[in-house]
Amino acid sequence: MKPSPDESATAGQGTHGGARSTVRRLSSLGLLLGPLALGAQLLASQRPETVERIYSLGLYPRIRGLLLRISSPLPFSLSEVLLAGLVLSLVLGLWRGLQAAGARPSSIGSLMVGGAIKLLSKVGWLYFIYCFAWGLNHQRLPFSEGAGWQTAVVNRNDLGDLCRELASRAGSLRTQLDEDEGGVSRLPAELNSNLRASLERGFAAAVELHPGLRMQRLPLAEKPWISALMTRLGVSGIFSPFTAEPHVNSQLPDPMLAFTTAHELAHLAGFAREDESNFIGAMVCERAENPYVSYSGALASLMHTLPALMLVSPERAQELLDGLDPGIRRDWSAISDFWNRSRGPLRDVGRRVNDSYLRSQGHSEGIESYGRMVDLLLAERSRSR
Repeated sequence: MKPSPDESATAGQGTHGGARSTVRRLSSLGLLLGPLALGAQLLASQRPETVERIYSLGLYPRIRGLLLRISSPLPFSLSEVLLAGLVLSLVLGLWRGLQAAGARPSSIGSLMVGGAIKLLSKVGWLYFIYCFAWGLNHQRLPFSEGAGWQTAVVNRNDLGDLCRELASRAGSLRTQLDEDEGGVSRLPAELNSNLRASLERGFAAAVELHPGLRMQRLPLAEKPWISALMTRLGVSGIFSPFTAEPHVNSQLPDPMLAFTTAHELAHLAGFAREDESNFIGAMVCERAENPYVSYSGALASLMHTLPALMLVSPERAQELLDGLDPGIRRDWSAISDFWNRSRGPLRDVGRRVNDSYLRSQGHSEGIESYGRMVDLLLAERSRSR
């Protein structure tokens, strides 16, 4: 029997009303999921062995595979589209709130409370997804423990020897590279499209360092449209945990590109700590069987270890600096000049935000944790001797 117009309208209102009610309930669920994720993170910080075994080496690789099946085939950055959608949603929500406040001035207080609740719900959902899609990796075992290594207090002699070896290796590789008109090493055109394949070889060889480095086909690193903003903020790369997409600042000097890409892929592998991703990025590059990629990793290691040596043995550090291959010195200067040009208020904001984020994830050293890459380089050197 065909329903009457009134019955059809009532049924339609019921359907739409039920859908809106479901959306509201799901949105409000964020108020519960946010604290739940925070509690899970706090509990995980007390059980790093459990996180390593069950999440980082068990559940996370499956989550990563699922996200990559969605994001990898796309010819654009899914995370940037989602970010734009989130910003648009917030702007529309603010606009509607202002319109409602204009229509009912007496209810501004209740509208502000309602808007705050909606915002907290969105934040709760985002934090919940972040934690269980990737963020719990911050609470896994340190790389050295997962690999069964012993790290020790930095010895100035060992550090000096490491710097000397890195300078020698980087110098040998540097002689094989092309240069631009300014004498800075240049990314070969053929490698620009084959960098992923080269880094895949590097990751396959680096599995002997840690089982967590085992990954199947790597995704392409996205070159985000906000690269200019990233430069102003002092950011060389970003990993999106919501879509499993690594992003590399397209404005970086060529000597940094391979290492930065490997660093962001180390985050994809499940290593959230910055010092560990720096170390993994360098080790992967050095095993990539390509002179440019290997050089990029060796240069990054040298740029971390020589400043550390300068603190404990300035004379030896200066001697090594003076004896560096001229090509290395030009590349180092090009990288320093690039970041010096971006100095300003936004750079300070970027550093503070990054520092606060790292501390919120349980890394009490904040941005200083980047420096612990040197400990891992020394431990790997000791292990391989």
